[in-house]
Amino acid sequence: MNQETLKVFRQELLDNLTCNILPYWLDRMTDPRGGFYGRRDGSDNLDADAPKGAILNARILWSFSAAALATGNPDYLAAATRARDYIADRFIDREFGGAFWSLNADGSPLDTKKQFYAIAFIIYGLAEYYRACGDEESLRLATELFDAIETHSRDRVKNGYIEKRALLPAVAAGLVCAALSAWAATAMDVALLKKLFGGFLIAVGLMELFGRKKG
Repeated sequence: MNQETLKVFRQELLDNLTCNILPYWLDRMTDPRGGFYGRRDGSDNLDADAPKGAILNARILWSFSAAALATGNPDYLAAATRARDYIADRFIDREFGGAFWSLNADGSPLDTKKQFYAIAFIIYGLAEYYRACGDEESLRLATELFDAIETHSRDRVKNGYIEKRALLPAVAAGLVCAALSAWAATAMDVALLKKLFGGFLIAVGLMELFGRKKG
């Protein structure tokens, strides 16, 4: 590929980014309640009540920060600031640290689990925002989240990172279920227990047949 072809290709990509992709998010996804909407469907119909995910908002933050850094367009920096402020004000858990997985459309916490995958995306976004405008608070917040990952996710035995901490809750739930099952086996009539177990198996079978998404 010669230099002239590369130049044309670069301009086509830039035009698509600045005349199509980024304006779409500015014009159609900005939520007047704060931040950005969580969803539009395949026919471009807005779902204003859709949850807002941490990963989506972190990607918006990174994209507009990178675009502002590359082009100097103040509208892109304003969008990045909007995303940054919403993440800092709504997604970051100021009490216990980390970031919520998702919010309701009004910005209240929905799924409050701390998924390190999502936190890493927020770090990417905050770091790029710092590069775009030199905001020291964003750098401090990114460093704080990085320290949280190192403290709570780093597996120093196998030298990797844990996606989320689910082992202890799973063990606790398993112990509770085991205790309840043991009680049921000794306290309930055997015939009734068989009927309940049979009904459970039928329900599981129906869910497997009709409950799975196609595709």
